[in-house]
Amino acid sequence: MTLKACLRVGAAVAVLSASALTTEAVPVAFGGHYYEIVSSPGIDWLSAEAAAEALTFLGAQGHLATITSFEEDEFLHALRGTFEDLWVGGFQSPGTTLGAGDNWTWVHGEGSFPGNTLGPVYANWLPGEPNDFYGAGSEQYLTIAHDGAFGWNDEGAINNVSGFVVEYSVPEP
Repeated sequence: MTLKACLRVGAAVAVLSASALTTEAVPVAFGGHYYEIVSSPGIDWLSAEAAAEALTFLGAQGHLATITSFEEDEFLHALRGTFEDLWVGGFQSPGTTLGAGDNWTWVHGEGSFPGNTLGPVYANWLPGEPNDFYGAGSEQYLTIAHDGAFGWNDEGAINNVSGFVVEYSVPEP
């Protein structure tokens, strides 16, 4: 994974020195958490969730990233580089035939989020999403960067993504 020396995210700036980067993925700090992109072409959401939870950084267990603000969303969009269609930690109850916009929630307990862009809780759906494209209950997992766009897409538990975003809630020293 390569990063520019400086990622500008709204008013926040994350500065990374070239000497801090290695050939291995290095989690990047933002907002008191650390994030990394894991390349895993063809992984399904359930496998990505298990893989994220098996990772640790500075003693903290990983989980699929949860996005609760515009600034965090922008940061992840910049961090992903050229990766498209990455799993993050949003989902609906699997196997149910809810409406496409009903009952979206985060894996790490950050609560629910709307199936549209309205409301006090942050959401960043792409135009026309969520849509259960393949029929009722067919897309119950969340991806970012669908076709490289800034925004969210509901997707099925299929293997058409390039990887996933891991978040670590590392305690402050």
